[in-house]
Amino acid sequence: MLLVVIFAMSGFFLWNEWQKLANPQPAATQSAPATPSAGGAPAPGSTASSVPAPATPSASAPAVPSSAPAAAAPSSTVSATTGERITLESDLLRLVVNTAGGVIEEADLKTQQSTLDKSQPYQLLLNTRERVHVAQAGLIGEGLPNHKTVYVAEPGPRKMDGADTVQLRLSAPIATGPAAGGKVEQVITLKKGSYLVDVAFEITNGGQAPVTATAYYHLLRDNKMPVGE
Repeated sequence: MLLVVIFAMSGFFLWNEWQKLANPQPAATQSAPATPSAGGAPAPGSTASSVPAPATPSASAPAVPSSAPAAAAPSSTVSATTGERITLESDLLRLVVNTAGGVIEEADLKTQQSTLDKSQPYQLLLNTRERVHVAQAGLIGEGLPNHKTVYVAEPGPRKMDGADTVQLRLSAPIATGPAAGGKVEQVITLKKGSYLVDVAFEITNGGQAPVTATAYYHLLRDNKMPVGE
């Protein structure tokens, strides 16, 4: 009989615990006092939502603009400032250089055909709405130009025309820093029979102190897969 009583009591407690798990009682809620806001006070007895609804502006309570600026629509091209696009051409290469930063936005291999259009040269660098692959360069140093500086193109030939080299010189003044009053020239050189693009910087110091500068060069491209290449 003792065993029967023990088993009966155990079964009762197990059944009682199972009932609690199968049919849980709703937790008691406590309504918090309503807090007035710019959009108006909530109705009595209402509960606050975890995602507040935006307040509706009215004549008596004008909407306060957000301090964070609205996100601009993404641009597919990389030049924030539109500069002059200059074509520089050798026997093997055709470059398009933007005076905004001296960025090389196009590079065509004149003796190689495009796989998409055999009548067009192979395009190594480009900057369009669909694709971005450009070469940028600049200087690191106080007051020195970088790949966002707007240069002025110096006059000179843009095609090789029988010469061994062709050169594009882009000039920018130095307004601040130890070299203030001087200028920087970004020099892009193409050589006959070579695919090498030589990019150099010439600094004219306008101050008395020595200038410390470091040049950087990098390629910037999108993450799209090439089509038909």
